[in-house]
Amino acid sequence: MFFNKKLALLGAGLLLSGGLFFSPRSAEAQVACFGDGCSVSPIPASAFNDTLAAFKVQFADPLAKDMVDASVLAGIGSVPMGGINMDGWTIGLGAIGTVQPESFTNVVVPNVGTYLNVKTVGVGLSPRIYGGVNLGMFFDRTPMYRVASRFEVYLSFFDAKYTYGGEQKIETLSSGFRPTDRTKISAYYRGIDLRYQLVKRDRNSNPLFRWNGMNLGIGLHQTRQDISYYQVNSSIQIAQFSGGQIVWNGNNQATMKTDLTSVPIEFMTGIQLLYFMNLNVGGGVSINKGSTNFSVNRYGPVFLASDLDKVIGTSVPDANLFLNVPGDGPVEQYTPFGRVGITFNIWVVKLDIEAMTAGNVRGVQVGLRTEF
Repeated sequence: MFFNKKLALLGAGLLLSGGLFFSPRSAEAQVACFGDGCSVSPIPASAFNDTLAAFKVQFADPLAKDMVDASVLAGIGSVPMGGINMDGWTIGLGAIGTVQPESFTNVVVPNVGTYLNVKTVGVGLSPRIYGGVNLGMFFDRTPMYRVASRFEVYLSFFDAKYTYGGEQKIETLSSGFRPTDRTKISAYYRGIDLRYQLVKRDRNSNPLFRWNGMNLGIGLHQTRQDISYYQVNSSIQIAQFSGGQIVWNGNNQATMKTDLTSVPIEFMTGIQLLYFMNLNVGGGVSINKGSTNFSVNRYGPVFLASDLDKVIGTSVPDANLFLNVPGDGPVEQYTPFGRVGITFNIWVVKLDIEAMTAGNVRGVQVGLRTEF
């Protein structure tokens, strides 16, 4: 009995290692049970294939699509619109955060039941450092100035890693220390944007209220993200078709890697109010190309809610269910988008705040820069 338990735990450990630490696509879709209670598990081995298929179509694929859409919008966002026409130099830093609002779905598995309120959500993050110049600065007092001064060029880049959560915290005196939820993000971004001043602002107009002109922009953005999310101590309720209820406690691990290339084409315009504030609006379409690798896995004990021994924590044979499902979220070739923003002018310092949208995805860009 002891040998069987050790062997089962070893097998579960190897499976989890493959699911958590290898590339999401290196581990194929799989489901397995570990423990001495598997023979009486409320989710029998005969239902494993149906469970895999249901989770992929109803959960993993929609989740992957939400993550891809959020990542696309984070990569589309270029440097802030600012004062629309920029006649000098600018340098700054900022970040774009995007989210596909969370939703809850019921995953229906034939011959088992309905997994209630399984959450999906999409997030994207794209910090960047950027600089830009009006090309007229290089052709001052030359015949080329009138043409060159209508073009603005911006370069953006970033490469960093973040970890949030994962600390050991005490829950109760009996349970002791346990890890908290953890999110790890690796972000890479490179971008170049060219803007053409279709209509130049009238420099002689009153800065208390004036139109800032209109720009046409086109960019080339390269975004790579590696996101890993680990959730501890979550519980899924499964309503059996027979009328009973199954409880599946455990930990979740979701990993996603994206490699996206976007070419946003955008019109933007705005007005200046009381000198210190610009109100801007822009919109266009992005041409996208890329690939995604996504997987989600879960491991933990599964039992009937009517099993009092499990509910009160009595030591009985465990049936630990492991599920690893890859998700497919295709990158849309064309993404229409829009944004509105406000820029506060504090002499040469500019604070930019913009809201972005693309379909159901929402985003916010915040930036601080100098312009001279």
